[in-house]
Amino acid sequence: MPRHSKLQLQVLALYKNFLRVSADKPGVRHHIQTEFRKWSSLQRTDVLRIEHLIRRGQRQLTMLQTGEVQRAGTFSSEPKSKQNLSKQTEDNVT
Repeated sequence: MPRHSKLQLQVLALYKNFLRVSADKPGVRHHIQTEFRKWSSLQRTDVLRIEHLIRRGQRQLTMLQTGEVQRAGTFSSEPKSKQNLSKQTEDNVT
């Protein structure tokens, strides 16, 4: 089994800490999983971006640990074609 690099170990530790802190905060766990999955396709050689994301994650983790954050939510934008379709559906219903 190959060993993990120092950066990989930092990312895994950060993820583990996020999951611990988010246990009692609704919506936070899903957001954490989504963010980590979104960035999981980064190339291992993109060290600067990985280090930047680790620092950003550590700042966000500190904010979660202070207890000021109670829950989290996200907004997602639908493609324009879906927005137009739902608008047309609403117009037909009324």
